[in-house]
Amino acid sequence: MSYKGMSREDGKELSGIEHVRQSLKEILMTRKGSRVIRRDFGCGIAELIDRPMSQELKLDIAYEVSEAVARWEPRFKLIQVEVIGGGPDGRTQFDLTGIYYPRGHLGDYSGQTQSKIRISV
Repeated sequence: MSYKGMSREDGKELSGIEHVRQSLKEILMTRKGSRVIRRDFGCGIAELIDRPMSQELKLDIAYEVSEAVARWEPRFKLIQVEVIGGGPDGRTQFDLTGIYYPRGHLGDYSGQTQSKIRISV
């Protein structure tokens, strides 16, 4: 049994890896300190926004992403972060490769599958 939630797009039930994708996007798009009750929730990539794209910036982004995912999403163990780069719309794309644990939020790390998730923020 995997965690079930609601899609922020259409309000329909969302579960499995698609729910994890939505959760990861929420984590990466939330600036640390912006939530009143959970000031430490989110990711520190917003502080890197004005820097020119370089290998050093990609490493800094990968670090911030991996730290946030490890802390806030127990259903996904990150193996690799690939920063695809910015697009003309100003969004940065990430390919997150990791292991999906359907019951990881319960401390059950059985039944895993390797997954690749692309996220634009």
